[in-house]
Amino acid sequence: IQAACEGDWSADHLLLVGRDGCCYRLGSPLDSWTLLFEHREGIRTCAPPVVGDDVVFVDVAGNLNCYELRSGSRRWSAPRHHRRVDLLPVARSSRGLLAVGSDVGRLSVFGPTGDLLWSKVVAKRITTGLAWLDDRTLAAGTTGALLAIRPPLP
Repeated sequence: IQAACEGDWSADHLLLVGRDGCCYRLGSPLDSWTLLFEHREGIRTCAPPVVGDDVVFVDVAGNLNCYELRSGSRRWSAPRHHRRVDLLPVARSSRGLLAVGSDVGRLSVFGPTGDLLWSKVVAKRITTGLAWLDDRTLAAGTTGALLAIRPPLP
């Protein structure tokens, strides 16, 4: 398995995510690895970001996926173009909205159930992680600039 570890021992578990679509959890150094979920389409994103209780990644078919880490169930999946495997810019707002950036400069905001609330190309590419500055304002690094934007959200 080519995998990446997400988390640290100050948290309550360590994750191992493989390209084959398997996600394993280790509760402590003395435990055995437990299969949390298997995503049949494989996992293209290296070191998928963990936001709250969810892990977010792009699969080999080009879909953005959000899985709940406690139960291992898929919350939602949506088509999303993103070619980079080493960086998937995501941030969760206090309202449960998930902002996702792409390598072609598209910034999208998804609702808690995966419904697309807003999407727009805002730069040539998004090159850093994302952050919600408040419940309305997103910040990201683009090619040569720092961007702050307030998407028109409900």
